[in-house]
Amino acid sequence: PPWLNFKIMSALPIDMDAGTVIEYQIQLHGIRIRWKSEITLWDPPHRFCDVQRKRPCKKWVNEHICETSNVGTLIRDRFNYEVIGGNLINKLFVKKDLDKIFYYRQANLLSIFNDECNKS
Repeated sequence: PPWLNFKIMSALPIDMDAGTVIEYQIQLHGIRIRWKSEITLWDPPHRFCDVQRKRPCKKWVNEHICETSNVGTLIRDRFNYEVIGGNLINKLFVKKDLDKIFYYRQANLLSIFNDECNKS
């Protein structure tokens, strides 16, 4: 989402594969946050998994899954995370931020795919 000011800090282009390490930066609640993640599983077009190797979370594992369904492609995320500050920080900030980010992504993916379908 634009409000995150998301930037990839690693040198481009990035060769995506298992073992690839990527550094990012975002701006969240006025705070600049940098982190590093590693692609631990790379199985296109079915799925890939990234694991945080450098903060901001205590733990972050995100598996991105693409499955064929009777109406097209289903894109799901399965993730396991722990935040610094525990459940209180998660309830007050992190969960709400994640919900907002994933809602934005869902709406934009629908828009992109609807536009592509309408071109056909």
